[in-house]
Amino acid sequence: MRSIRDTFSLLPRSSPRFPVLDLDPRSLLTPYQQGKVRFHIPGRPSVDVAAGEMVTVPVRLPHKFSNPFDEEAVFINTATPGFFVRYFEHLENLIGDGKVLTPEINAEALKRFATIPLPPEDVKRLEETGMAGEKKLKAENEIKECVNRSPLTL
Repeated sequence: MRSIRDTFSLLPRSSPRFPVLDLDPRSLLTPYQQGKVRFHIPGRPSVDVAAGEMVTVPVRLPHKFSNPFDEEAVFINTATPGFFVRYFEHLENLIGDGKVLTPEINAEALKRFATIPLPPEDVKRLEETGMAGEKKLKAENEIKECVNRSPLTL
């Protein structure tokens, strides 16, 4: 049974990118409510997503995100399967306990939620090949599907 679960997230302004690229068995649909977030996909230009826009991350697309902007970002993550929302709750608890999200802490958290952190050598290869070695993820079509920049209708 596939489940869907939402989480309401806040990414503080000038936040560094999440330290680990992940490759996960889930899809994300993320409508943005406030501010902007930058999505990073190895071997592709970064994509900035602002309030009123959405990002759909297909299953197994390596990605991470950051907020290098001056305003905090508020967004809703809809994860399928829904158990992955606990990953974000876990990170919020770690931050609340005063932990700094190092690559090691983030990688361990990802593993707890059935998500594969990409090793640095794989990230480098993907950046160098533009993901050509990954069947180009059906090339430009999949990337275009990844970022759905249509306005959010509530």
